[in-house]
Amino acid sequence: MPTNHARIVLFGSGPALDAAADVLKLAGRNPLHANKDEELSTADVVLYEGAAPTNLLPEIPVFEVGEGIDLEYGLDPVNDPAGTLACMDAVVDEQMASLDAEHDLTLAKEELFKVVKAQAKLEADMEALAGGIEDACEETGGRLRKLVVEAEFRGLISQELCAEDALRTAMQYLIHKIGVSNAVVATPGLEGWQLGAYVNVDAPRDATQDVVDRALERADVFASANVTLSSGSELQEKLDLDHPGLDGRTCVWTGAYDDAEAKASMIFFRNESSPFRHEDLEVIGVVSDLLGRQLGGLERIELRAQPEEGQNEEQWRDAA
Repeated sequence: MPTNHARIVLFGSGPALDAAADVLKLAGRNPLHANKDEELSTADVVLYEGAAPTNLLPEIPVFEVGEGIDLEYGLDPVNDPAGTLACMDAVVDEQMASLDAEHDLTLAKEELFKVVKAQAKLEADMEALAGGIEDACEETGGRLRKLVVEAEFRGLISQELCAEDALRTAMQYLIHKIGVSNAVVATPGLEGWQLGAYVNVDAPRDATQDVVDRALERADVFASANVTLSSGSELQEKLDLDHPGLDGRTCVWTGAYDDAEAKASMIFFRNESSPFRHEDLEVIGVVSDLLGRQLGGLERIELRAQPEEGQNEEQWRDAA
C-alpha cells in the first residue's frame, strides 16, 4: 500500500549504512539516504548517518547498524550480510503486513459506514412508505365511511315529505351515529330564524331556554358551510351568553345548504368527557349536506303547490 512514510529507519556510521544499503538492494528493497531534516519518502528503508533521528512517527521501527553491533536483530551488515538481509526482510515484511492490515481495516470501516448509511436510508424510506400507506388507508377508510353514511341517510331522508319529518329523521339518525348529544336546529321563516328541532338529553328545557332563544337570534353565526368543532366557552362567546349549562362542553356547529342558501343552522353540544370524534364530524357533514338539499327540494315543492295570486278570483269569475 502506498504510504507517505518509510517502513523502517536505520542509523549508524557511513560504512555500515552503505553496507546495509547494498544488502537491501540485493534483496530488492528500496533504501534511501536522507538528512534528518528531510521528509520521509515512500522508500522501504531510510538511512540516517549518525545518531538516531528524533522527528519520526512512533509507529516507524528504528534500528542501529554497524560493525560488531549485537542488537536484538543482530544488524551487522559488515560481518554478517546474510543475517542482516534475512533480518531486514523479516522487519520490512512485518511492517508491510501491518500497514496492509491497517489498510484493510480502513476499507472495512468505510464499507461498514456505507452499509450503515444505506440501512438508515432504507429504514427512512420504509418508514415514509409505511406512513404513506397508513395515510392512504385512512383516507380510503374515511371515504368509505362517508359513502356508507350517505347511502344510509339518503334512503331515509328521501322518504320524508315535509320539513318537520325530515328534521326529526335527521336528528334521530345523528344521535344513533354520533351518540347522545344536545342539539338546537334553526330553520329560516318569514320573520327570521325559527326553532326547527331541539334535543336535550341532560337538562330540562326550561333550564336552557335562554340558550335556545339566543341560538335562534344568532343562527346566522352558526350556519357555517363547514363543520366546526369548538368548546363550550367559545359557544358562550358566540352566543354572547354566560350560561352554566355550557361549561365543560364540547361543541359542533354547521349549516345545511341548498344552492348556497342556508336551510338550517345546527348546534350540537355535550360533556367534554364524551368529545366528538373525527368520525362524528364526518357524519355531521354528510347529514347536513343531504338535509339541506332535502329541505330545499321540499320548499320548492311547497311553493309549486300553492295557488298563484288571483287564481281563485278568476275561477269564481268563470263559474259565474
